[in-house]
Amino acid sequence: MPADRHHSCERYVAAEIVGPLNRGLPPGDRIPAAQVWVPGPERPGDFDVRIRAHGGIDLLLLASGSGDGHVGFNGPGAPRESVTRVVPLAESTRRDNLRTYPDFGSVDQVPAHGVTMGIATMADLAHRALLLLPGKEKATAFRRVNRCRDYDPEWPASVVAACGDGWCTPTFPRLVATSERRTR
Repeated sequence: MPADRHHSCERYVAAEIVGPLNRGLPPGDRIPAAQVWVPGPERPGDFDVRIRAHGGIDLLLLASGSGDGHVGFNGPGAPRESVTRVVPLAESTRRDNLRTYPDFGSVDQVPAHGVTMGIATMADLAHRALLLLPGKEKATAFRRVNRCRDYDPEWPASVVAACGDGWCTPTFPRLVATSERRTR
């Protein structure tokens, strides 16, 4: 997928995550574009090999769907041992993407497949993980994940509990003012 498409993960990461993190930092302290990796559909397994060869992921930033707890494109039922791969997108994930990418006019315009980092990739290769849950609609997701002590395949965002030094934080007012730390 071309990086300039409105629903490109590469574009989303650059505009919504790396851009804000880099804003205001001196050039030497910014996250270089070459350090932001996005798996491709041709050989998704190469992504895991690359991560492992570089010693793992220092900080894995995660977000979750509000309706089904998907993380990446790992929907409910995603096995703990899954690795980076191409997956069909669940209807609930496609509907969540209508909110994330409003340029889609309908669920029929949302791609039916996506490349996702696997649950094992996240849990086994991340040294630290942070699950961000922005918006009031994520309150249920926060409460559900916060109760988990390990990965629950029925709510894939619970992978944060299986990551070394995983944290879950709501980023909306009035529910919880501080982050909750997840430990194994």
